[in-house]
Amino acid sequence: MANSNDKVLFRIRNLKQYYPVGKNLFCKANDGITLDIYEGETLGLVGESGCGKSTFGRTILQLYRQTDGHTLYYGETEHTMAPVYVKKTIKQLDKLRKNFYKKRKQREEVEAEYAKITEEGKEKFDKLEQLNRAKTAEEDALFFMTKVVGGLIVREDLAPVIDAYTE
Repeated sequence: MANSNDKVLFRIRNLKQYYPVGKNLFCKANDGITLDIYEGETLGLVGESGCGKSTFGRTILQLYRQTDGHTLYYGETEHTMAPVYVKKTIKQLDKLRKNFYKKRKQREEVEAEYAKITEEGKEKFDKLEQLNRAKTAEEDALFFMTKVVGGLIVREDLAPVIDAYTE
């Protein structure tokens, strides 16, 4: 049992990990997990196959980006633990934004192609798979770009944002 003097290694609040499985449908692999893991403790996860144990582990290790919630590592977010990563990301904002717009355009093109297919079959299925990959690429580009600076990315001129973060 932890006491108030114990060092918290992981502080997880309302962690959610959802996966899209259809239009406005999600598989809730993890939903609302809150816990603290203290120095010297061992965490064991037990559950049926497919209940989200591996997803939870991968999410707290940042192998998957969590859908919602907050995770602190040794009392810090992953951003404060990796300021070099943050500065590198900030310096590349223009490039990242261009990449995002490129991925968005690619997704829109595939979406338009998919909408033109009227008959069910292999062609439609293959195009749907291509569309899902394009959506994921667009979401990943947006996530990578905004994870550090959030809403500041909407500024037309990113120079003041970059200057503020890299001084």
